[in-house]
Amino acid sequence: MRTLFIRAVLLIAIGSTPLHAQMVNQTTDGPHEAWSGGVRPLDPGAIGDTSVASIVRAEREFMDDVARRRLEGWVDHFADSAATFPPGKLANVGRAPIRKGMAATFADSSVHVAWYPVYASVAASGDLGYTWGYYRWTSRDDKGTPAPPADGKYLTIWRRDGSGTWKVVVDTGNQGPVPANFFDGAK
Repeated sequence: MRTLFIRAVLLIAIGSTPLHAQMVNQTTDGPHEAWSGGVRPLDPGAIGDTSVASIVRAEREFMDDVARRRLEGWVDHFADSAATFPPGKLANVGRAPIRKGMAATFADSSVHVAWYPVYASVAASGDLGYTWGYYRWTSRDDKGTPAPPADGKYLTIWRRDGSGTWKVVVDTGNQGPVPANFFDGAK
């Protein structure tokens, strides 16, 4: 009976405690990973593995650059041979088609996007990795009234270029629900 009670207490304590970024280094030659538990963004400052922290920082820098520079900030983070997969359309392969595919979106000054990874993985080689998480697009209608946000999931595959900078090689996502309060206080 005492064992059952201790197990119940542990389950309640662990189950009700928010998950923090957890590092999993499966083997010395395997991938390096970080997982936030899926209910809030990864914090690169809380990740001890420098290769994983670097890809999470690259993701955050990408988002911040888009907020500042809009279309140019978007395009500058893609590799020359990158591909995006817009819903209901052909793939955009290369920076020029990616720019063309997003030009109208970023021409609307009321459009803003935020996204945060909840999972990141980097190959043992350190030159290839991926992140996935949740995004939110916001905008206003012609009268200036906020439109309902467009939330969803994304997956980004990254590769280090010759200078060691992470560049996006594949970016895709789809609309759908995100965890409750995911964007509250996200930074």
